[in-house]
Amino acid sequence: MKSLALTLLLASFPLLASFTSTEGIKENCDYEYYPKLDHRSADEPCTIKRNYYRYGEKLKMLADERIKEIKETALNIGNKTSDL
Repeated sequence: MKSLALTLLLASFPLLASFTSTEGIKENCDYEYYPKLDHRSADEPCTIKRNYYRYGEKLKMLADERIKEIKETALNIGNKTSDL
């Protein structure tokens, strides 16, 4: 009985997922927004920005703080390398 319920749930999952609307969600992950970060360093802020439109206000505040930390770290590393 459990396996039948599990099978039905798994079979209906794609159908349930198709009802999730992503209309009106603008997802732009252009690395030019982070010109001083290399591709690897820009990945995390881009992921955070992409999730801005999917989650609530608290995540946005936490994400802003994290992006600020990443930028500061990257700038500090860049300054140390240019001093050499």
